[in-house]
Amino acid sequence: MSGNYLLDTNVFINAIERQLCLPPAYYAYSVITELELLGFPGLPLQEEQAISALLAKLTRVELNHSVKIETINTRRHTQMKLPDSIISASATVTQTTLVTDDAKLAAKHSGNAISLNMLLSS
Repeated sequence: MSGNYLLDTNVFINAIERQLCLPPAYYAYSVITELELLGFPGLPLQEEQAISALLAKLTRVELNHSVKIETINTRRHTQMKLPDSIISASATVTQTTLVTDDAKLAAKHSGNAISLNMLLSS
């Protein structure tokens, strides 16, 4: 594994719920993950602040031209949902290992993908 990871939304949710500390590494996330996490209906202010503080420590991958082109190609070839396509494309463009607990996304992702448990045991 590369030691550089892009975290899917479900990994953030699982890690927060389980109160996990991730091993030291380079971590990134897609802007889509930020939108999904902070746009959750009824999110309490305290949780919003905690999520924002956590995200501030990591690298955000913007929806730039390279990610857009890769997203288009990914959607055409895999028929993934748009958010999953953007997250997958973000990992591909940044050459990071996708960390996801979504088995369908992991199977369709063209690059390396691992689960949260695999990351924790590495």
